[in-house]
Amino acid sequence: MPEPSRPVTGTACRIAVVALLAAALGLVAAPAAAAPAATSDTAPPAGVDTPTTTTVARERTLQEQALVDATIQLYRIRADLADLDRTAADVAARLAAAEKAVAETDAKLVDARERLDDVRSTLQARAAIVYQRHSDKLGMALSVRRVVDLSAGTHYADSVAVVDNAEISRIQGEIAALQAQRAQQEATRRELADQQARLAGSRVALQAEVDRRQAEIDAQGGVPIMGQSILTAAEVAAWFKSTGQRARLMNDTPIDDLADMYVTEGNVENVRGDIAFAQAVLETGSFGRATDNNFAGIGACDSCTSQYLFPTPRDGVRAQIQLLRNYADPFSRAVMLKNPLDATLHGTDPVKAAATFDSFSFKGRAPVWNVMGAGNWATDPLYAGKVLGIYSRMLSFKASGGAPK
Repeated sequence: MPEPSRPVTGTACRIAVVALLAAALGLVAAPAAAAPAATSDTAPPAGVDTPTTTTVARERTLQEQALVDATIQLYRIRADLADLDRTAADVAARLAAAEKAVAETDAKLVDARERLDDVRSTLQARAAIVYQRHSDKLGMALSVRRVVDLSAGTHYADSVAVVDNAEISRIQGEIAALQAQRAQQEATRRELADQQARLAGSRVALQAEVDRRQAEIDAQGGVPIMGQSILTAAEVAAWFKSTGQRARLMNDTPIDDLADMYVTEGNVENVRGDIAFAQAVLETGSFGRATDNNFAGIGACDSCTSQYLFPTPRDGVRAQIQLLRNYADPFSRAVMLKNPLDATLHGTDPVKAAATFDSFSFKGRAPVWNVMGAGNWATDPLYAGKVLGIYSRMLSFKASGGAPK
């Protein structure tokens, strides 16, 4: 559906008004003589740069490269943040285990000390009984702290015979071992707590960097899904050949033909076919598993056992392009598409197919590649960065002088 014509606004409008007023007031002098017609040999005024198709394309490529690289760097930092979160979760689990171990050792120490006190109390009670029975000349308060105290005097002769001297020594050894164990556990706990604090600080810094870079990319609008391809089909195919990968396509379809399908189908629907090709490279492992013509994992999911099979390579490309259009354009409707809806994805009944396309639940949720993934097309939160990483290599190949063969 063509867009309605836009009214003249801004500077152009003001210039037009001034010109009309000047003509009405006779302020514009009639030309003295007709100027000679410009020819192809007429040179532009000195010092004036005339943009060419080549320079404009080069500038657009460089701008695209800068935006894509900034997005990739953002996703690398997000990947670092995800790694940090996994490390932090591991440290938190180990810290909880260390704290539990310290608490268990403390409980064992309390138990051992209580048992030692019980043994000592038993010794004191026995010594008191001996004292009462013999009414000797002890004349002192009983205080039994060590086994050696029992054998120090003859007043405790009867008690020494019944005391398990080894029990006190054993418990004291147990306490010493537990104290050493606790010291080691406490050192581990402190180390993990310090590591957790450092990770928390690093996370704050990384999150701030993510937010800053995201704001910069948002200000530029992100990498759009819709639009005309920057790379030509020949450039796309030349890049793929430079990777040394061998595409395994139905009926040995040449990669040049597939690249042309992506750029042509994409431009017709105003979807970036060059980036869609990069997405297909990611999804199919450089077209190493693409004989089903499903180049974008359509219908695949973490718990699924199968995905859509398309009859021809062009059908697979068209389905991918149309689905990208639906993700990117909140106002997309079947009637606006230049090509018929893919029958495999939407069904053969035109009315039902249009209804399926028009009622797509994710319609308009991803106008830019930056928000692809994490539920949009794929579950991988770093999906967009992976797609754009491949596209960045395609742009770099062109910028470095890589030419179609």
